[in-house]
Amino acid sequence: MTVVGVWMTCSLAYLVLAGQVSLDEGVAAIVTGAGGTLLWVLLRRVSDRRFWFDRWSALALARALTGLPAGIFRLGRILLASLHGDVSGRRLEQPFHGGERDDPEEAGRRAIVVLATSLAPNSFVLRVERGRDLIAVHGLADQDPRNDPRWPI
Repeated sequence: MTVVGVWMTCSLAYLVLAGQVSLDEGVAAIVTGAGGTLLWVLLRRVSDRRFWFDRWSALALARALTGLPAGIFRLGRILLASLHGDVSGRRLEQPFHGGERDDPEEAGRRAIVVLATSLAPNSFVLRVERGRDLIAVHGLADQDPRNDPRWPI
């Protein structure tokens, strides 16, 4: 991704999260985009680890984002039910092939899996156990484990 692409992505993300478009929000988006781009440039200079995101990463992240409304609704029902009873969390371990540690594409995929899983209102990643090829996830609602060990989102 180029510097201009990073700046546009950061600026657009700000505008989407702001929820409205106005002159003030436009200026704030430009400044926020510039700050995010500066941080991106600095991190690339000092980091010895590289990430590479392919179209499957974008699809996995999009799937996680489109599942947010249903996840929020399901979690809301659970929290309302907790007013009348006891609700406890569950730990789910599922297969997760972490890939090669120094491969930028595998590092990007691992980052997207952890981010997308933790974005869901009902779950967050407790740990990635690389030696056992497992990902441990905590959630309040029952979840079925995914069958794909490369993309367990």
